[in-house]
Amino acid sequence: MARPVPESERPDMLNLGICGWSGCTAPADTSTMTMQVDWIRAYDMTPPPSPPPSPPTAPHPTGPQLCWIEEFSPCTTSNCYNGLDTNRWGFETGDGSQYGLTQWGTTENTCYSNTTKEVRAENINDGGVSRSVLTINAWNSKTMFSCGNFRTTTRSARMISRNKAAFRYLDNTTLLLIEARMRVPLTASAWPAFWMLPGMPRTNCVGCSAYGDGWCNGGEVDIMEAKNGDGIVNQTLHFGGGSGANFYVGCTYTTRELRSAYSSAGTAAGMSSWFTAQLEWGGSYFKFMIDGVIVSSLVQSPPPAAPTWYTGAVSTSSNPLAPFDKPFYLIANLAVCGNFVGKPCTPADSTFQIDWIKVWDLYP
Repeated sequence: MARPVPESERPDMLNLGICGWSGCTAPADTSTMTMQVDWIRAYDMTPPPSPPPSPPTAPHPTGPQLCWIEEFSPCTTSNCYNGLDTNRWGFETGDGSQYGLTQWGTTENTCYSNTTKEVRAENINDGGVSRSVLTINAWNSKTMFSCGNFRTTTRSARMISRNKAAFRYLDNTTLLLIEARMRVPLTASAWPAFWMLPGMPRTNCVGCSAYGDGWCNGGEVDIMEAKNGDGIVNQTLHFGGGSGANFYVGCTYTTRELRSAYSSAGTAAGMSSWFTAQLEWGGSYFKFMIDGVIVSSLVQSPPPAAPTWYTGAVSTSSNPLAPFDKPFYLIANLAVCGNFVGKPCTPADSTFQIDWIKVWDLYP
């Protein structure tokens, strides 16, 4: 006798049988036997695998975070010029006449150039300490020469990070800190400066910005200016200007100075001691420092009070942070004579050096 096939061993099939294994009398006519199937469904009841765990969230930065640094180690690759990385730095030359200025609008005697005699990154022995530095030399020829719209005897250098690196605070709670370690010439007529102008893709203008095509609508930030080796450092905010083409009208500034900011007892003849100039910058806040000593703190006054700074391009009620709500690029130069130095002024050779520049995001 055939045994029943267990259900678990039966192949998958669908059929209509007549009688079965135990036997029966089959009807004579099977044409009326019908089986109908509406649908067949099969389900996999295995639980789906659990999704992979989400990657851990990166911790939010806290405290000072270094976001840009220049230590002026001389480079020798194809993108280097006088030992400087041209992906980071460029040079402005001449007397400013390419921007419609004469003597850069400051009456300085300087014709800017970019040979190794005027500007270079180099390794020096500084009183027994090896350093990599930026060196800017101002030097005078024996005879006068033409430079743009004027004649002079003085060559120097003006180095810029325009369209290569520009900086601004991140948000209302994350400030920006820019600091540079430097030494300045102890020379009458010398005007070394480390400062910033608003970033702008165009290169046919200087001082132009989103707020106008000329200085001072876009603002200027002077992190360090010195003159004549007198021991004083000035730190200044320039702003104001008029509307439309009258951007030079109503230019003003707020400046503070620190006396005895550096010592004349430097490690190189004719140069000061090393010191660090610093700027802390937030949306409505500037703090200028030398070696951590606060020289001035500026806080924007909310309307209707008189603003601490402004631009003639927009009203302070519509944008109280303007023009200092845009990125600014870095400038390092050594001018000779000019309105900041004063008169009389006899051009003399001098040297300005920067050890390093560091830019920090100051997270809360």
